[in-house]
Amino acid sequence: MNIEQELDSSVYYAALSLNSTTLYTYDNASLTSKLNVNYSELVSKNLGVINSVQETRINSLKLANNVVMGVTGSHGTAPRNVLTNLMLYYHKKLMKNNDLITIVALCNDRMLDRFVYNLMEKIMEEYLAHFYQTEDGTLSYEFKNRMRDLIVDHELKLRQLTANYGATTTSELDELRDLMSENIDRILHRGENLNSLINKTNNLNSSAGSFRRRTVMVKRKLWWSNVKFLVLVSAVVLFVIYLFVGLECGLPFYTRCLHPSKPSQPHQKTL
Repeated sequence: MNIEQELDSSVYYAALSLNSTTLYTYDNASLTSKLNVNYSELVSKNLGVINSVQETRINSLKLANNVVMGVTGSHGTAPRNVLTNLMLYYHKKLMKNNDLITIVALCNDRMLDRFVYNLMEKIMEEYLAHFYQTEDGTLSYEFKNRMRDLIVDHELKLRQLTANYGATTTSELDELRDLMSENIDRILHRGENLNSLINKTNNLNSSAGSFRRRTVMVKRKLWWSNVKFLVLVSAVVLFVIYLFVGLECGLPFYTRCLHPSKPSQPHQKTL
């Protein structure tokens, strides 16, 4: 593997900070020692900008163009300089207690974006699952080693994938980058689509529950409306009957029918 291939598949530097305080770092000294810029100063300066906004976000920014990396010659070849562009990727997560956890990774700008984002996501998951909110110094040291192992393992997988595709020319390497980015996108999108599907299912369940409650309320309102209508119609019918009967029997208490007056007796004449 030549130096260009190594640059395109390596993380130069990585760090995890909590509330802008750096807790863990990874440094690929074999590469960073050859840079002609103070990369740690660049990272620290931009880390303050990244953490200036309290939010959960994943993004990247370009640090420097045409950075010279001195490469020593091998097998009698003369030393030479290699130009590289530095990109700083970051993944920050705002916790419920307002803790801001930030992971940064310094790489070549030809590194696969999705590869770096996936790596930072793995580091974040590992830290939150096993090492967040612990004061055990042993565990802290273990996470530094764990972060290094995750980075080395992901770099190895990327190099194996590149070797399996057999990219030998610049154009082929560009095609490979696009293909791998597409494949990684698909894998990540599957996870995103699954989460989206779960959220949609939860929303549908919530909507269905709300719909059922509204349906019950509407049914109750319709039932009461029908009851009120029947009561009103019955009252009107009874009132009409009351009026018709009252015309014959006398209003308002049907006195002619219920209490009819006795007929008067004829007076007898005295002889």
